[in-house]
Amino acid sequence: MVNIFKKKLYKLLERDSRLWEKDKKELNETLLNDLIDKMDKKLIELLFNNKEVKDKFFIKINDAFVLKVNDLKFFIDENKLDNSYTQYQNKIGLRVSNKLLSERDEVVLDWPFKDCVLEGGMTKEDQKRNEIFFNEILAEDEIDRLKDPKALVHWKRYTKKGEEKVKELKRDAEGIIRENLVIKGNNLLALHSLKEQFTGKIKLIYIDPPFAKEADTFYNDNFKRSTWLVFMKNRLKEAFELLHKDGGIFIHIDDKHQPYLRVLCDEVFGEENFVNTIVIKSGRDEGVKMAHKERKLIKFKEYIFFYAKNKQNILLIPQYKQKNIWDDRYSTWLEKNSSIDPRKWEIYPLSKKIKETGLDIADDEEIIEWKINNCENIIRLAANNSEKIKNTKGGKEIKAFKTPRGLEVFAFNGQKILFASNKIKEIDGEDKLGEYIGDLWTDISILPLVNKQGKIR
Repeated sequence: MVNIFKKKLYKLLERDSRLWEKDKKELNETLLNDLIDKMDKKLIELLFNNKEVKDKFFIKINDAFVLKVNDLKFFIDENKLDNSYTQYQNKIGLRVSNKLLSERDEVVLDWPFKDCVLEGGMTKEDQKRNEIFFNEILAEDEIDRLKDPKALVHWKRYTKKGEEKVKELKRDAEGIIRENLVIKGNNLLALHSLKEQFTGKIKLIYIDPPFAKEADTFYNDNFKRSTWLVFMKNRLKEAFELLHKDGGIFIHIDDKHQPYLRVLCDEVFGEENFVNTIVIKSGRDEGVKMAHKERKLIKFKEYIFFYAKNKQNILLIPQYKQKNIWDDRYSTWLEKNSSIDPRKWEIYPLSKKIKETGLDIADDEEIIEWKINNCENIIRLAANNSEKIKNTKGGKEIKAFKTPRGLEVFAFNGQKILFASNKIKEIDGEDKLGEYIGDLWTDISILPLVNKQGKIR
């Protein structure tokens, strides 16, 4: 049907000699788009006087007919009609529509079928079916039906008493569901079914999408990466709508697709809302993969992208992990002599104080426990650019200063005093030697756990 109408439309355009080059064999698309933008009278009359074209590309508002410019330009672009139902060409890459890069401020990721919606079945039953790409313009009705909320059936509630029948869901005073839900089924359909209840209310989303390897079940077209990008775009757009104004989304991804996903996420969430890329350890130097170590560097990492709904609203609580090795720079003891006057405090080597306590210096655990308990008196001296601190050089007394923000700072002999207490953090309810967790995670294994029988658990 599309090809038949296309031929009729092009036959109609042949009547406008301005639009054709090389003996009417090549349509001047640039000129045609320009005439459409300018609402050229001759062209508009030509289109309006054809009933089929009028019905398709004009809309009646009161007593006037208005040209649907975007629909016409979409349809008439010959290069964009190669797939008959998608405006994107069969090549993945950065592009800027039909304008020169120097004329545009933005660059977007472009790929085949980008303007489509993919249901993306991933169950065993879906393995043999052909996935359908629903174009956002030509298949609007089908997409609307796909996105209609679906009934959630076969409810079960699991408590410490076991499995229970669900008579009704527990809700708060505003009618919002306040139970932990595990929904089994197509994730796109589930997202749309949750939108009415949870749009703008989700504080945290974590997704671990398929990495589009050959074994994945629903990548059965000729554009495996394109299919994956459509699959991700559809779901990320819905996730964005679900996020609370100060919410965030974490997306787990591998080396192969992280460059494409990063550009896609910049487009969906806004580049200004990118927060972090977290690198996680995902492998060990063992197994079959080590057979290739002479040909390439073995992969030990994967990534988690962190985006915010609005980066300005994000407030993170710093997290720490236990550290078992003491920072040897904290090797000085500060004896306060029961005085609040810093000038009466004394400084001497930490080793001397440990010796005085009679601790077993060979017992590392005992020594670290003692250091943690006495962290307010264990210090190190560090260089500092503050003129006040520099001016204490050569002095034999500890000096105290107030920062512009009202914080108390201590200095000795031209150096700032740093306390080991700043390295002690509450971890799992106990004071422990802590290490800040940043964007490099190497202490949490994401590898499958295997029991003694060799089964993954």
